Amino acid sequence: MKSLLSYLLILLGFSSCTGSSDEPCEYGTPTATFKIKGIVQDEDGQPIPNIQVVGKYVYYVGEKFNNIKDTLYTNEMGEFSKSYTKMQPNSIQLNFYDIDESKNGGTFKKDSIMKKDMTIIQTQKADGWYQGNFEITANKKLKKIDK
Repeated sequence: MKSLLSYLLILLGFSSCTGSSDEPCEYGTPTATFKIKGIVQDEDGQPIPNIQVVGKYVYYVGEKFNNIKDTLYTNEMGEFSKSYTKMQPNSIQLNFYDIDESKNGGTFKKDSIMKKDMTIIQTQKADGWYQGNFEITANKKLKKIDK
């Protein structure tokens, strides 16, 4: 009788460990794919080439945070863009600098734009820990420095 009881307990123990779940086991950090883009123009709506765009992305994990910076430059049409896959940032700030002074049609004041002033569109839905695709548009008009 003792051996029969032991055998039943063993079977129950193993059967409880083999239960299947519809959820896959995931390991790592939730990520999303972002495309950040924009156009930099002067006050008359003309594109400004060679503007330095410095992105500052802040990620909070518990009580800790990471700052990540990235630098882009506008092309001849005043456009900038970059795609990346990372954790979804808690805050985004783009800073715009005129690094070539008057060569791009004038000398422009530095300026910035925050996440709340950007257009963020989700282009692909989330799936598990993958939070989806996002397109972030950050257009900016810069003011000329009067001389």
